Amino acid sequence: MIFTTLFTLVVLCLMVYTLFDNRDRVRSTLAQTFAKLHFASADSDDGYLGRDLIVLKQVEPFLFTAYDDRNRFAGDHAVSDVYWYCKSASGEYFMAMAMLGNHYGKYQVKWVVRSLTAERMRAVLQAYPKAYRAEFGVPE
Repeated sequence: MIFTTLFTLVVLCLMVYTLFDNRDRVRSTLAQTFAKLHFASADSDDGYLGRDLIVLKQVEPFLFTAYDDRNRFAGDHAVSDVYWYCKSASGEYFMAMAMLGNHYGKYQVKWVVRSLTAERMRAVLQAYPKAYRAEFGVPE
């Protein structure tokens, strides 16, 4: 009886640890790949790298429902979309979309970058009042 209870507690602790470790690995993979990502610019011939941009808002609607341990050893890719809204030092706006895949426990990220006008960024950030106020001030 005691052995069964102790074994159950050990298994539960390992599951919780693995869950949080898995989430940290996903966030780390996203941050590392974003930092190296190239953003083409209308103002600069060289463009920007992700590490040079200001991230205004990260939207990860289903990130951890798709990447919890039940998909860790899945043979197929489990895909989750992530959207990062960014601003360059010169005031250009970008949306970086990460398509995150899990193939046999290894995370793969493919980014798609789109330039946004200030009006489109305003429209996007209206859904996130705190980010909107930080970037544009009080809504009119």
